[in-house]
Amino acid sequence: MKAKHGLLTGFAGILIAAITFIAACDNLGTGETVDKAALKTAIDSANSAKDGVETSIDGAGIYTTVYWVTEDQLETFNLAISAAQAVYTAASDQTSADAAKTALESATAVFVDQKQYGSLTPPDIYVAGQAGTAIKLWKNNIPVHTINDGNYNWVEDLLVSGANVYLAGSVNDGAGNSVARVWKNGLALYSSLPGGESASVTGINGSDIYVGGIGPADEYNYTGMVWKNGASYFTFPAEDVLTSSLRDMAVSGGNVYSLGLEVTTSQETWLRVYKNSSSTPLYSYTDGDGDGHIQGSALAVIGNDVFIAGTEKIAADKTVIKVWKNDAELYPYPLTTGYNAYPCAMEVIGTDVYVAGWEMLYGNQREFKIWKNGSVLYTLAKGEDVYGADMTILDGDVFTVGTDGVSAKVWRNSSVLYSQQNAEFRRIVVKAAQ
Repeated sequence: MKAKHGLLTGFAGILIAAITFIAACDNLGTGETVDKAALKTAIDSANSAKDGVETSIDGAGIYTTVYWVTEDQLETFNLAISAAQAVYTAASDQTSADAAKTALESATAVFVDQKQYGSLTPPDIYVAGQAGTAIKLWKNNIPVHTINDGNYNWVEDLLVSGANVYLAGSVNDGAGNSVARVWKNGLALYSSLPGGESASVTGINGSDIYVGGIGPADEYNYTGMVWKNGASYFTFPAEDVLTSSLRDMAVSGGNVYSLGLEVTTSQETWLRVYKNSSSTPLYSYTDGDGDGHIQGSALAVIGNDVFIAGTEKIAADKTVIKVWKNDAELYPYPLTTGYNAYPCAMEVIGTDVYVAGWEMLYGNQREFKIWKNGSVLYTLAKGEDVYGADMTILDGDVFTVGTDGVSAKVWRNSSVLYSQQNAEFRRIVVKAAQ
């Protein structure tokens, strides 16, 4: 156990910084050239010392790999940083700048000494994504597999069952052809799937492995497909359908549910849910005029209830996220209010419905958000290049992957667990540590 300084030491640092700020104001206009580079370095170091630090009373809910401090300790440190920043902005003499640097370095040393690891054993976190043209799998932020089967490799889904890790996606064979492929523990399980160009989702029922994806319907159009143990299992109906795609799949209660988007020969667009290999839709959804303004991206099945997260264009410049349960909208309002949005994942835990996605509110600024039961639970990142990719839930904790515009990140609830530069996180699975 590290020794802890009392709050008095932190407040003393703040007091020194405040005094130097007053001194700076008293000396405005002296004309002295002030070198504040060291103070800026101290401020940057102080802010870095807070990265990844969570607040807790006793560390009981914090992972053994994550630092925590109390709320009072963090507030004290933030005040010290703010005081130093004020001096950096206003100081006109070297003495004030140097004193503020020394005070902040002292406050940072106190804060670093106060940090300690939590006591909660972390789960195993699997993340699949891209690194250049290769597929990568990370476990607890450590690379496990790198897949470079073709000129370009793309991962669409990740599934962990026992000690086995499955990836689904596609490879480019170098001749311009895309081939659906499934990997098990880093090696090709199915090098190709009959008629498949891309595998996008996987599911397991006992010893049976189901894979959903798309294949060519003709030279210009596609069809949604499901494979079972590498063989064709279900192809979306072709009658009166111009093109179709599988958007998500769920294996529940021994049944396979497929969410498809279909464009008919009369240019109407429909969302349809199919069960097992039946060509009769379980549910069908449209926006009323079938003009292509409805989309679906996530499917969940709990008991006999089917949940879908998708989007609908409700005005010329407004696309919103909606959630459907069975044959009706779950909420009397859309989840979003901005002019564009997209849901990337959905989880249903008991009676709680979680949706992850991004919303564009103004300009090109996106916000990556988590909604719970129709209301915003977390806003994880804001920026022009922000997007969300996937979400899962374990023991009440929400884990998400995406980017904040700077790096690929994994969040636990609203806190960043870790990040990777020069990578893209696309899928996440979290399992209790064995």
